[in-house]
Amino acid sequence: MHIFGGTYGDYLKQSQYSAPDFQNRVAKSYIENQHDKNPYLKRIIWIPPGLNSHDQRQELLINRIKRQENNKATEILQAPLSELKRSIFRHLNASDEKKPVSHVKNSVYYMSDGPAKGYFAEIQKTLADLGHKLVLLDHNLPGLISQHINILLYCESVILDYNGNTNWLNAKQADINKINGYGRQAPYKFIVF
Repeated sequence: MHIFGGTYGDYLKQSQYSAPDFQNRVAKSYIENQHDKNPYLKRIIWIPPGLNSHDQRQELLINRIKRQENNKATEILQAPLSELKRSIFRHLNASDEKKPVSHVKNSVYYMSDGPAKGYFAEIQKTLADLGHKLVLLDHNLPGLISQHINILLYCESVILDYNGNTNWLNAKQADINKINGYGRQAPYKFIVF
């Protein structure tokens, strides 16, 4: 969600954009690149009603946003705060109506609270011998949280390998418990701690 007021603001260092303009451009680019992968990803741009800007740069920015960015992934709202709240709740409730996801057959999501343990290769080989594919979080890709949620949605089973970090374990268990809210309907075949 982006909120635009009456002033453009200061330019960021080594940039031709203000912080709100830059954030809007980054979010727009991200949404456009991710929309095919996640059509439920949306953003809201809120402009207070009756906004009287004395800053020409801000007027130009708001006019550009209104012309170029009102599409299926972006809702531009120039309305009272109460309407903004309703819009947010509408988007949040729409996420509950997601279609069920299909699972990747025999995939096992392996999570660990630290670096790979000495027995990791043995786990991987044993699972492969049983016809299972081990799925890991790719720390080289952006969007680790989205990646984590997507893997939880599509995998058939989960292995939580922890070495005493109960906060980490509790967080992962909470993620597993909440995953149905993202569209998962079938239970995991197994969850191993």
